[in-house]
Amino acid sequence: MWKRIKKKFKNIKFNNRNCDVFVYKTRFGFKAILDMEKVVDRWFYFDDFEYQSFDLAMKFLKEGMIILDIGANIGLYTLLFCKKTGLSGKVFAFEPAPEAFFRLKQNVKLNNFKNCKLFNSGISNEAGMSKFYVCEDDAFNSLGNKPMAPILKTIDIPVTTVDEFCQKENIAKVDLIKIDTEGADYLVLKGADGLLTSENSPIVMCEYNRNMDGGYSFKVIDMYNYLTETGYEIYEVNEKGTLIKFDVAISDASEIICLKERHKSMFFFSE
Repeated sequence: MWKRIKKKFKNIKFNNRNCDVFVYKTRFGFKAILDMEKVVDRWFYFDDFEYQSFDLAMKFLKEGMIILDIGANIGLYTLLFCKKTGLSGKVFAFEPAPEAFFRLKQNVKLNNFKNCKLFNSGISNEAGMSKFYVCEDDAFNSLGNKPMAPILKTIDIPVTTVDEFCQKENIAKVDLIKIDTEGADYLVLKGADGLLTSENSPIVMCEYNRNMDGGYSFKVIDMYNYLTETGYEIYEVNEKGTLIKFDVAISDASEIICLKERHKSMFFFSE
């Protein structure tokens, strides 16, 4: 009930604005430049963009954490991570699309965050160059050739792997990897095999995107199998903000969080 009332109030407030682009002071303690012609921006403004995952992250993120944000888009998660991890933490954000990367830089500068490094490149299972499909709306840009929105153009982008990046940057430990790559999450994970199987394996927040099965040579179930074989247990967030086991056969959740035994003390669980 309260959420519906707040959404109605926001709608009235937005309709009284003179432009689609404005600075929004979020309930998470950071500001973001939003463009209401963009899907993610609009959803975020009306609290419909992965709000359960955002609320969960607010609870378990701690100062000093090292985080990889892969597929950062305009930086909504990046900003949250920077805010919560503080000056003793570090956020590495990757966004290959030129327009989205420009907006990512704007949002980080707006908040004057000094604990992050931004990379205008992609992450995959191999290092090199890759075709990247830029859509009319940046929310749907993809390494897969069948994205969920019309393709505007195809560009070549540099890509590396998580393991290679961590070696190059001398990163010995990562606390969290967040992945939102429009179906390429499995490729990202495969390129992080060394990290995911190490004793310091990170928490993984990623998408279980059933809509992208046609754009790659693999299926989304392959990602699920890889994660479980690597020793991760897979959960989704319920309406109460606690975790429940993700049942691949019946769940319709599109955001999942993957944990190993040593991560569980940081979370609350429901039966």
